[in-house]
Parts: sequence; structure tokens; C-alpha cells
Amino acid sequence: MQTKPRITDFYDYRLFLKSYFSYRKSLKATWSYGSWAKQLELANTSVLTNIILGRRNPGKSVTNKLMNYFDFESKEKTYFLGLVGLASKNSTHEKNEKIFQLLKENQIKKFTTLTQDDFQILSDWYFQALRELTYLPDFSANPSWIQGRLIKKVGLSQIKKAIYLMLNLGILVKQENGKIVSSIRHTQVIPSLKSEHVQKYHIQMMDIAKLCIKSLPFDDRDVSGITFNLMKKDIPEVKKLIHDFVKMICEKYESTTADETYQLSAQLFPLTHNRNQNI
Repeated sequence: MQTKPRITDFYDYRLFLKSYFSYRKSLKATWSYGSWAKQLELANTSVLTNIILGRRNPGKSVTNKLMNYFDFESKEKTYFLGLVGLASKNSTHEKNEKIFQLLKENQIKKFTTLTQDDFQILSDWYFQALRELTYLPDFSANPSWIQGRLIKKVGLSQIKKAIYLMLNLGILVKQENGKIVSSIRHTQVIPSLKSEHVQKYHIQMMDIAKLCIKSLPFDDRDVSGITFNLMKKDIPEVKKLIHDFVKMICEKYESTTADETYQLSAQLFPLTHNRNQNI
């Protein structure tokens, strides 16, 4: 049986609704969107499915019905309303700042610098690359210089926005001499976070890995893997070993006089599935 999801674990209200549906389905196989729509007293099932599929956002009436259905506390209501409002924004910068504002105002997670759980605020791959670049001896905050160093093309406007946002969040700081430096060391992406932002980050890094496989000589990169059989009960221990290994490599080999910024990623995923399991 799945764990009942909490709205404060999500940065996307649609993912919360999808997760809740999956949770109810695990409790009762006959549970459907139609059943849910009836409980919410919606005009028809499509009102709910169109919201979850991203075809529309809920109006005031439907939003209130959802909040009453989940019996949210005051802080949770404010947070949910904020996520619904966030979905209507087209600007990535606006979304990032709104998420940060929601977290701060509702004290869902209090932080002064970026924590592991809050990584998805900066979900595009180049945010982390840019932050880490500041440690290279020849770093320059000139967007054109940064653009030239990144292995995959990123627009100058995107780089300027990334610098602006990280300065606002305190991740980057400008010293008296005008030099921009990182105020934190490393950030990690927590795989278990239920957010499309985290998924996007990993997918972007995998795309760059594919690019490097095709374009870089073997001496400049490493891609290795093995296919084996694994008991599900051992997955947590295997994941811990992987995470510890990644940290160990970073701690042992990171250099203050490095030549380049690298990404070390590890993936563990099944190649088979139970015949009754839907992917």
C-alpha cells in the first residue's frame, strides 16, 4: 500500500493530485476519476481529468471543493492556492521566485541557503554548472564567458536570469571587488522528491551524457554499467551504497585548482517488470 501524499511534499499541485489518485487506487482497485469527481460534486469527470492533464487550471469553485475534500489546514490551504496560482505563470523566473516565496511565507521549509530538499527551485542543469563554475580559478561572471565554457549551448538571457536568481536567493554573492562567488558548497538532488522539476533535471543531465558519449574522447568521460538481478528488498541498501560512493568520489578528488566542471551521476532502474504492473 502506498503512503498517503501530503501537499507540502509537492511543488506542483497536479503531481499531488496524481499521487493522491494513485494512493486511493492502491486502497481500492475500483477507485476511478469518475468516483472522485462525484465525491467532489463536479459537473462531470472531464472537469477533474482536464485539470490533472494540464488542459486547464481549477477555478475558484473547484479549488475550494478540492481544499474542502482534503480538509487542508490553514497553512496547507495557502500553500495549495499558491501552487494553483503558480501553474498559470509562463515565466520560469516567476515560477522560481513564487516557489521560494511560498516556502518562506508558509514556513514549509525554512532555509537561508539552498538545501537538498529545495533544489528544484533551480531545476535546469546549468544552474548547478554555473554555481560550480565559480570555484574554477579562471571564472568570469561575464555571461559570454560562461556560455563559452558550458558544454551545451545556453542562451545569454538564460545565464543572466540564472545569475540574478541565485544572487537573490543568496546562493551566489557579490564580493566588494565585484567578483561573484558561491555561498554554498554542494547541493544534491533527492530522487524521492515528488516533483517534475527534479525529473527534468535528471533527464537534462542524461541528455548531456548522451551528447558527451558521442562527442568526447573516452579519456575525458566514463560511462559504465552492468545488468544483474536484484531483490526488491535490497534496493534501499543498494541506493545508499550508490549515494555514499558518489559522495566519496567528490570528497576525495575535488580540487580547488580544477580544470573543468564535471557531473557524476548514477542510475539504477529495472529492465523488467511484473506483468500486472503498469508503466
